[in-house]
Amino acid sequence: AEPNTKHLQLQSDKGYLLMGDALLIRTLEGTWSQPAPSCKDVNGSSPEYMNGIQKGLESGKKCQHGAIVTLECEDGYTLEGSGQTQCLEDHRWNPHLAVCKSQSSLTPLGGLSVGCLFLLFLIAVTSYMISKHRER
Repeated sequence: AEPNTKHLQLQSDKGYLLMGDALLIRTLEGTWSQPAPSCKDVNGSSPEYMNGIQKGLESGKKCQHGAIVTLECEDGYTLEGSGQTQCLEDHRWNPHLAVCKSQSSLTPLGGLSVGCLFLLFLIAVTSYMISKHRER
């Protein structure tokens, strides 16, 4: 900066995110009001644990800012969330990354439902048989 510069407006190049305040002001003592910000590479990386994701992401592979990926799950997994997401400037995915849930982890809920229905059926049949037995 030139010696007479009273303030600096900083920005990062495309693909980098400015970490800190963009505006620096020269104090009366001749120092800057705060430390200079840094620029962080915004090529976000995919999650380490991608249970069942088959296409679109590779574990630990970086994404380019603006990249759009389509997610699919391997056989035996169900996609929960949006099948398509984009890498934003600040390392976030928009929308959030979908999750591949094992279909075997979904079966206890299904089994519980079937079990409850069977129990209700059994109670109804037992009640019917008791009421028929009392009529005699």
